[in-house]
Amino acid sequence: MARTHPPVTLRFGKLFSALATLALAAVMVAGASAAEFKVDLLDIQTLLRKGNYDALEARFAALEQAATKGDMSDQLISRAYSSFAVIDPKLEKRLERWVRAKPDSHRPYIATGFYYRNLGWHYRGSRYAHETSDKRVNLMGDNFRIAETNFKAALERRPNSGVAYGGLINMQMAAGDEETIRALFLEGIQAAPDSFSIRRSVFGALLPWWGGHRQDPAMFAFGEPLPELSERDDPVPLPEALLRFDQFLNGDPDQSRHLAPLTGLADYTVGLMLYRNDRNLEAAQYYRQAITHGDYWFYYRQQGLNFSQMKRYNDAVASYTRSLELWPDNPDTLERRAWAYRALKAYDKADADVDLALRLDPMNPDLLQLKSYNLWSQGRFKQALRFLDDALEYGDLDADIWDARGRLYMYKLNKPKKAIPDLKRATELEPTNHEYWYNYAGALFRAIDCEAVKAYRRYLDVCPKYGNDCFEEGVKYAYEVIEHLSQPAYCG
Repeated sequence: MARTHPPVTLRFGKLFSALATLALAAVMVAGASAAEFKVDLLDIQTLLRKGNYDALEARFAALEQAATKGDMSDQLISRAYSSFAVIDPKLEKRLERWVRAKPDSHRPYIATGFYYRNLGWHYRGSRYAHETSDKRVNLMGDNFRIAETNFKAALERRPNSGVAYGGLINMQMAAGDEETIRALFLEGIQAAPDSFSIRRSVFGALLPWWGGHRQDPAMFAFGEPLPELSERDDPVPLPEALLRFDQFLNGDPDQSRHLAPLTGLADYTVGLMLYRNDRNLEAAQYYRQAITHGDYWFYYRQQGLNFSQMKRYNDAVASYTRSLELWPDNPDTLERRAWAYRALKAYDKADADVDLALRLDPMNPDLLQLKSYNLWSQGRFKQALRFLDDALEYGDLDADIWDARGRLYMYKLNKPKKAIPDLKRATELEPTNHEYWYNYAGALFRAIDCEAVKAYRRYLDVCPKYGNDCFEEGVKYAYEVIEHLSQPAYCG
């Protein structure tokens, strides 16, 4: 029995889970800023690809000077460095050359830190720690160590870089080392008292699911913990200075204006906790409240994600669009708007967003998979296959991509024997996912392989054992196939 659901159906569940879990692990920069400090990520990338290191140094020096003068916070500096938070081995080589060309500058070290930190989070994946393989954890650690070395090298050359401190704090989310996070925060804020990046990073790192406490100031809204929030016997309050910016700003109204969006993080956090528990209507109220603190791109993007989970896709597009007005070339936001466009069957608009995002992040497996799905929806199956091939270069630990390519081979290219190893790999990576077992069993059955009996039995075992919501027709079909193949004339 062929599965005919569109690829987006599978993908949305994973996407929403990933974004909720890693919402604060992404690049954490840039709220509303003066128009004259526009940052063009693709332009900055192009300078690096062309080896124009003097121009790169000048570009970042201008942003640093503006921050020093108080014309803006370091949020746009961090946004500019996010040009390098992509998956592209060619860029990696260029970063090495920049370091060699400007060894005394802190800037190539921060850029390299952003590159490897992003790779580390990519390999970490979106699952809870106990669901994450040792291989993923080791790859994350390898890349984080390279990033840490580079951020520390940057601080040796520029001790007051709030962006470098923010990068170090961000990686501590994975370790849940609260003592180190607090030490880095206090050290960093003393060196860079006006830093947006440091405050934004430490706030994310101390969310409950990253090791913080329900008793922290942002968590005040609930009298009882939500199911997944940790209970701790030794609560240590978040430094009040994190939310009391005036202690650091000496009442400077200009700097207060630059940091104002951060005062909405408490409302954002409550909204995120509600979102993670499927309480979307309540979450929407808190996201709206967060936005009143400042026109911050990040709040609009999370608002869009909440609308998408509610299947209010037109509202989601509107929120993502506002986020993109504030940060026009953010690849993550472009990807999320593309998913909303797909749900509305606006494939041309989805394709335009994905193509722009891929110009910035050309080997990102999630973007390549989404591009494949867009081609799939247009009946261009061979082209879709090529993008899934590319997605597996850096997404080989992602069961969903193996499953997608296997389904494409089986259902659209009519090559069940080619589908079998891909679908089997998906079950190996996520052995409790019933859909992967169902698709794998279906490919075996189509290929007249008696291993289909074992695979269908495993599917039936996984369904109730792990609380999976298996569809009734699939369960019925699995029993029929097992009975059929168990006859002496076949596999009995």
